[in-house]
Amino acid sequence: MDSSAKTSTEPIAVGGAVQAKCGKCKAETKHTILALVDEAPSKVRCTICESDHKFRKPAKPRAPKKPKVPKENPEVVLWAKLSPKWDTSKATAYSMKKSYEKSDIIKQKSFGVGQVQQILGTKKMSVLFEVGIKLMVCSQ
Repeated sequence: MDSSAKTSTEPIAVGGAVQAKCGKCKAETKHTILALVDEAPSKVRCTICESDHKFRKPAKPRAPKKPKVPKENPEVVLWAKLSPKWDTSKATAYSMKKSYEKSDIIKQKSFGVGQVQQILGTKKMSVLFEVGIKLMVCSQ
């Protein structure tokens, strides 16, 4: 006998009540047992929409999902390692019209203090900020 098919006190019998999943209602609802096979409900009728269908066991309660641990951004780790060594008092204000060299310390309005990591051809550079590496425009 399937104990998950029973309601709290009613025995399993034709005409008895049982909790089951209703495909039409898309929910677990109370059903009337119409047929039994091996002492288990096989056909039921939903008391809400009155549709007849095969007995579907109610879903087992799921364990709550573990919160995902965000992956550590290697650029943020690098910034945390390098930034204490920087002399931020000598940081120059960022301007698209200025030219920069590798290892220059700049201060940008949105991203804060950062260090030039690479000069990428003409008019571009990568700068390491607390939020990660950003591609910035420069005049080279």
